[in-house]
Amino acid sequence: MYITVKKRWIILAGNLRIINSNNKLLKMKLIQSLLIVPVAALLVSSCSGKGSAGKIETQADSVSYIIGAIDGQRLISDFERSELDSIINIKTLFKAFKTAILEEELKMDPDSNMEFLNEFNMAYRDYMMLKQQDTTGNVQFDKPESYMDSVSYFIGASYGRSIVMGFAENKLDSIIDMKLFVQGVEDGAVKGETILETEENMPMVQAFFEKIQNDRLEAEFGAIKREGEEYLATNGAKSNVITTASGLQYEVITEGKGDIPAISDRVKVHYHGTLTDGTVFDSSVDRGEPAVFGVGQVIPGWVEALQLMPVGSKWKLTIPSELAYGKTPHPQSPIKPYSVLVFDVELIEIVK
Repeated sequence: MYITVKKRWIILAGNLRIINSNNKLLKMKLIQSLLIVPVAALLVSSCSGKGSAGKIETQADSVSYIIGAIDGQRLISDFERSELDSIINIKTLFKAFKTAILEEELKMDPDSNMEFLNEFNMAYRDYMMLKQQDTTGNVQFDKPESYMDSVSYFIGASYGRSIVMGFAENKLDSIIDMKLFVQGVEDGAVKGETILETEENMPMVQAFFEKIQNDRLEAEFGAIKREGEEYLATNGAKSNVITTASGLQYEVITEGKGDIPAISDRVKVHYHGTLTDGTVFDSSVDRGEPAVFGVGQVIPGWVEALQLMPVGSKWKLTIPSELAYGKTPHPQSPIKPYSVLVFDVELIEIVK
C-alpha cells in the first residue's frame, strides 16, 4: 500500500552545474514551478518598478515575464553565493542565453565544448581553495578577461538550451512567450529591476500552471473521472452502503467488537485493493502478510474509515479519487488520475 502521497514538482528547465571548492556540484536551480498548489482564484498582475518596457497584455504574457524574472534573480543569487559574480560576465552570459533561447546561431556550441567547461571547473575549484586558505585577501582568479568571456558565453548558451528543451518537454513552448521570458531574465539578472513584482504575483503564476495541468489531465483522463462519478452514484444508492459527509462509501461485511483506532494509533490490517473494473493494484492478502502502519499515514479515505471501524471488522470501502490519490497517483501503480478505489479491509488489531 502507498502510505504517503508526495507532491511533485515539474521542472521546466535543467540545472546548470559548476563544481565548487569542495569538488561538489553547485546546482543553480534556474526555473521550477509548482504545478500542484491549490489557489483560490486567479489574481490580476500589477505593474511596478522601472524595468524594460514590455508589451504584457494577457495572463500568459505576465507569467512568461515573471518566470523569466524569477529565473534571472535566482541566477544572480546563485552566482553571489558561489562567488562567481566577480568573475562571470553577466552581460556576455545573457547575450548567449538570448541567442540560444531565440534559437539563433551560437558562436560556441555547448554540446561540443564540454572539455572547455571541465577546464574552467578545475580552475574555479583551485581558485576557491586558494581563497579559503589565504589570509591576505589578495588571491585573484588568474584567467584573462577574454577567457572569462568565453566561459560566460558557454554558460549562457547552456542555460538557454536547457530552458528551450525544458519548455518543449513540458509542452509549454506554445504557451510561453519566449521574448517576454527573455525580457524577464534580463530585467531580473542584468538590470535588477522588473516591471512586474515576482513574489506578489506567485499565486497567479501557480494558478496559471495549475489550470494548464488540470486541463491536460481532464483531456487525458476525463473519461475515468466521469466513470468514477457514475460508479459512486450507483454504489451509493445501494441500501447496505453508507456514504459519509466526505463522500467515503463503506459497506459493513462483519462488525467487530473491539476498540476503534485513534489517528495516533498503529494498526494491523489485511486489505485487497482494486480499481472499479476489478484490476488489482495492491493486496496484503495476495502477499500473505498483513500490513502495519499509522492510521494517519495513509490516504484520507483510509484515515476516515479506520477511525470508524472496531477491531475485528471487515468492511468494503469505495473511495472517491479526492480521498485517494486524486490527480497524482503513485507513478509505478496502475492507478490513473481521478480513479475511484475499492478496498476489502479487515482490521486485525491496534498495535501497542
